[in-house]
Amino acid sequence: YVEPFGMTNKRVHVIGAGWDVCSWRGYIQIYNPASTGTVMEGIRFIGSGSHNINTLSNVDSLTFRRCLFTAQAGYVPLSLSAGKTFVNDCVLTASTSHCVYLQTSANRNVVFRNTVFNMTTPVNGYYAIFGSNGGTVEIYNSAFLNFVSAFNVTGVPQVIGLNNIFWDWNATATYGTLPVGSVFEYTAAGSGAPTFPASFTNN
Repeated sequence: YVEPFGMTNKRVHVIGAGWDVCSWRGYIQIYNPASTGTVMEGIRFIGSGSHNINTLSNVDSLTFRRCLFTAQAGYVPLSLSAGKTFVNDCVLTASTSHCVYLQTSANRNVVFRNTVFNMTTPVNGYYAIFGSNGGTVEIYNSAFLNFVSAFNVTGVPQVIGLNNIFWDWNATATYGTLPVGSVFEYTAAGSGAPTFPASFTNN
């Protein structure tokens, strides 16, 4: 399928057979309250002309499952300013940009579970998750690959990570910036991993 898609007045469920057989080239904008509850599943999203997925603040309860997001250079796979967003069993691949951009109007929890954050070319200043969140960011059973710095997240609520892997570190790597009070438990990190910053807790 090749076409941009903007959701204006409907909740949409798009279910593909898997990212190895179903692909969508273009971008998707989800920006109307009537699109609350939209689900995208089993599709490979190939960026063209904008971010793969762009959500606006008056939408809530969005779910992305079993999707592969490959962003066009300079754009992000997920640009989020919606309410609650759930990302499960997905791969987010970025090139000269971030994997996830949290806009300041993102006012609810964002949950990543079983997700791979991957940077094709590691560049300082591009992160797995970037932006300012109005709700807690939760990361479970996920992998971060090939970053110079994984996070640049600000805001009052914390980032909570449980059972995650950070691998393929680059020279002078850091975990980056996270809100005070962020907590990571049961973290695995490869050779050359930096120390966790004092601003958040790791056990």
